[in-house]
Amino acid sequence: MKKSMKLEHKEIHEKFQTYGKNAREWMRKCILMLPEIDDNRIWEQKGFESLTHYAAVLAGMGRDTVNDGLRILRKTANMPHIRAVIEKKGINIIKPIENLLNVENEESWAKKAMEMSMHVLQTYVRDLRRGAPSENQKNEYQQANHIFENAGFVDSEEAVKI
Repeated sequence: MKKSMKLEHKEIHEKFQTYGKNAREWMRKCILMLPEIDDNRIWEQKGFESLTHYAAVLAGMGRDTVNDGLRILRKTANMPHIRAVIEKKGINIIKPIENLLNVENEESWAKKAMEMSMHVLQTYVRDLRRGAPSENQKNEYQQANHIFENAGFVDSEEAVKI
């Protein structure tokens, strides 16, 4: 393959990657609006049969995304630190800790959610439920996050800092 063709493929890939990141950002913004749209029944005013239908047609959201978004956003309404995490990383990062959250511990969990990838956070929560993570497990979390970071799944800013 010619060098110019490889360069063109690289540019196409970079554009696609940029558009994908933008799509995720806009989807997060739409999810953050769901409680207000539901509370004011805007979907009904615009002639839709349900919020799910409204979100599917206008934003391409699936039913589970709408339901998860509403559930998590309503549960975290009085948790500003968790809301900041949701705005930056999306609702999925909150799923592993959703049942552990309360007003007293939300700041601590928000810090962990910002620092860890979702997979590392899931492992951390699983190990926490089995008993407090050992120093060896903490090192494993750091190594796992390093692997995700090197693979491009986690920004270096989100590396585990346990």
